[in-house]
Amino acid sequence: MRKMIVIFNHEVLSEEQIKYSKSKLDVSDIKYLDEDLKQIWRQIDPFLDKLDLSLIEDFVLKNSEKKDFVLIQGEFGATYKLVNFCFKYGRIPLYATTERKSVEEKNEDGSVEKRSLFRFVRFREYEKYL
Repeated sequence: MRKMIVIFNHEVLSEEQIKYSKSKLDVSDIKYLDEDLKQIWRQIDPFLDKLDLSLIEDFVLKNSEKKDFVLIQGEFGATYKLVNFCFKYGRIPLYATTERKSVEEKNEDGSVEKRSLFRFVRFREYEKYL
């Protein structure tokens, strides 16, 4: 049984995502960032030249072992950096895949309103290319 560390901008995984994690990935324990670390992840400063994710990296190392999963989604540069960190330290970085459906509705004034519906499908491993 493996652990999963969750690093993304939503509060918690959906019931469907938890069920998938346990049944398909054999995850026994799901760990979320504490509130201070969630704020760091959610508020990546766009004006910084370099990102310091050391507190989040420390959290990953202290709360997981090699071959554990780390679900990572967020600001692109921070995600890229943390995915590479996980590869370096033997963690398995994942992201959620979704099925998208668009619905268009004509309004009485002739305008068109478009809504996108997203449904969770599965978690997929990031691929290492180097």
